[in-house]
Amino acid sequence: MTDPQTNAVSDDPRKFSEDPLPLAEALLDQSRDCVMTLDTSGRIRAININGAALLELASPAEAEGRLWSELWPGEGRPAIEEALAEAAAGRSTRLEALAPGALGTARRWRISVSPLRDGRGGIASILAVLGDITDRRQADERLAEMAHEMRHRLRNAYAVSSAITLASAREDPDHEDFARDLARRFSSIAVAQSQLLDESGGSSLPDLVKLLTDAYNREEAAFHIEALPPVMLDEQQARLVALVLGELCTNSVKHGALATGHSLAITGKHEGGALTLIWREPSSPEGDSQSCESSGFALMKRMARAHNAQFSLDLGVTELVARLVIEGV
Repeated sequence: MTDPQTNAVSDDPRKFSEDPLPLAEALLDQSRDCVMTLDTSGRIRAININGAALLELASPAEAEGRLWSELWPGEGRPAIEEALAEAAAGRSTRLEALAPGALGTARRWRISVSPLRDGRGGIASILAVLGDITDRRQADERLAEMAHEMRHRLRNAYAVSSAITLASAREDPDHEDFARDLARRFSSIAVAQSQLLDESGGSSLPDLVKLLTDAYNREEAAFHIEALPPVMLDEQQARLVALVLGELCTNSVKHGALATGHSLAITGKHEGGALTLIWREPSSPEGDSQSCESSGFALMKRMARAHNAQFSLDLGVTELVARLVIEGV
């Protein structure tokens, strides 16, 4: 920093406090978001360079002095005016809105509007920060379309499998009961998959566990599900539970109790905002104990960590015990 009296560079950091505005403006110009200050009537005082570019303006000067709400079309304007009124009253607001730039390019914005107070606690001005989330929203929409298509294809696949199974049984009546049971299992899996891909998200734990295990229940090897806590799982938590139970069921069918005609138990508890789900099945002499170290179990551990959860597996001489602990339920 140059001292105006000596024309020399000063190394005193306190000098920056004498004129902080240029430094603040330089910092704001580094932001990828659109950052603007407004007076309490909603008129733009200043806007950073990147913000002007996002709004498709030739320069920041093109926006200064204009009412911010004038930059929004009819649909988004009421929400912006309400956010400005809240800020003028001393309250912050967060919202999302769609608005085109000056050249007509449609953009989806993440918006934060906050009051800026003076030294006496009054509202001196308003800070608005706009982040362009157009690409993210488009990606979300593409994922939703893919999920819808996946849900449709899965339903068709299970329906075709059921139809083939029942048709095959008509050629051999001795297998009709088996075919009907297999078709019922396909139907149970289809319902569970459909719920997990439901766009509304969220599942009741008892209902979800029943859906996921119905397809594996047999007379000679059944699930004993004790009263599970009636908690609601969000979309990600439900998918984690489905992944873990699906992998445990598959392993048991191949190597464990469900392969040897034994029963197993699922219990759960909900304490202090944490859900613990416990799977118990007898260890099978015929089973492959090394299967517990398979890539499927490694995947469960990684997925649990990614969802703020913990997964553990204890393979004893007489019993296999798996625990899934999910925080924030």
